[in-house]
Amino acid sequence: MTKRIKWLTAPAFHSSTARPQFCLIEEFFFGREPLIERALQRVAPNLTDNQKGVCLALVSTAVILCVAVLVRIVSDRIHVFQIVFFRQIVLIALLLPAIFRNAKTLRHSKNLPQHGLRVIGAFSGHCLAFYTVSHLPLAEATALSFTNILFVAVLSTVMLGEHVGWSRRLTIALGFTGVVLVVQP
Repeated sequence: MTKRIKWLTAPAFHSSTARPQFCLIEEFFFGREPLIERALQRVAPNLTDNQKGVCLALVSTAVILCVAVLVRIVSDRIHVFQIVFFRQIVLIALLLPAIFRNAKTLRHSKNLPQHGLRVIGAFSGHCLAFYTVSHLPLAEATALSFTNILFVAVLSTVMLGEHVGWSRRLTIALGFTGVVLVVQP
């Protein structure tokens, strides 16, 4: 069985019992059954955790690329804001079982302002990303989207005070250089 990461340990997400319970991503969305883990075990039972992570990253990239292609096709007829709106509607419909299962926990969150800012940021980010995909060549939009991780590394130093060593700084500089070479602004 693979190790699963405890993603939220804030008191707002603990149950009211004396023993603290940690909310795992899978448990939050799918209940106690490790759905993704079981699916990977059936498809590829002999993979290591790192190999499973690589497979999931590749599937994620393929799905994101399919979404970008669909946005590109649909954006000729539908405004980007409407595309994002309907994406959010579908997402909420998919998450309704998890929302109902965890309604009590969600109602008692002590971090509502931060959750609100995150929702606004995610919505704005999707609008801008979909606008980029609809107005730039897909190769350039994809190359620009790969800079996300570079910005996360830079902003984690500035906003969270995380240490970034010389090897990561060099990697970030090389990453930005690669994006400039591909995009050629």
